[in-house]
Parts: sequence; structure tokens; C-alpha cells
Amino acid sequence: MMSFVYPNAIEEMKQGAITHMQEQKTPEDEYQKQIAMLEKTTPMSQALPGGPGTLFTSLLSGAVIAIFRRRKN
Repeated sequence: MMSFVYPNAIEEMKQGAITHMQEQKTPEDEYQKQIAMLEKTTPMSQALPGGPGTLFTSLLSGAVIAIFRRRKN
């Protein structure tokens, strides 16, 4: 969805990370490792970690709502 709404998001994120590492004077070996990881970044690899968090938040909020609804009855 994000790549449809904001198609340049991944490229801008990569460029921002590169700029930040250059400003911070990151050691060359660490810089090369980070660049290699950035090149593997895809919209799906960015979205997948959010799945478990969303599931957990939904389950927790559902449980809290269920507790309060039962108390009213």
C-alpha cells in the first residue's frame, strides 16, 4: 500500500540512511555492511515486522474491551 501511495519511500529512506552514515563518519566496513543491507530492502521486508505487532495489539485491545463489556452486563 505504501509503495502505491508513496512510490519513492524506500529509495528516499535508503538515501537518508546513506547521508546519515556519511555525516556520522561511519567506519568503512560498517558502512559497506549497512549499504548491503539497504540494497536488500523491499516494501515487503519493511511491512512484515509490523504484522506480529498489529496482531498482538489487536488481541490485547480486544481482551480489554471484552473485560469492560462483561462488567457492564
